[in-house]
Amino acid sequence: NLSHNLISKVEGLEGCTAIKNLDLSHNYIDKIEDCEGLKALPELTSLDLKNNIIDNKDGEGVLSFLG
Repeated sequence: NLSHNLISKVEGLEGCTAIKNLDLSHNYIDKIEDCEGLKALPELTSLDLKNNIIDNKDGEGVLSFLG
């Protein structure tokens, strides 16, 4: 759980490939590009980005970005 941590960019998760659920709610992520680090999580099945700036702008775009 990384909620409420003033995170603005997802990075440094390359060694955490077993993460299945990630809560990044209530942070300061504001662009799809700031989620690039999520691509290093092949097992990720649940992602919570609510109450981030991106949530209001293009939350749906994150899913496409992660492909």
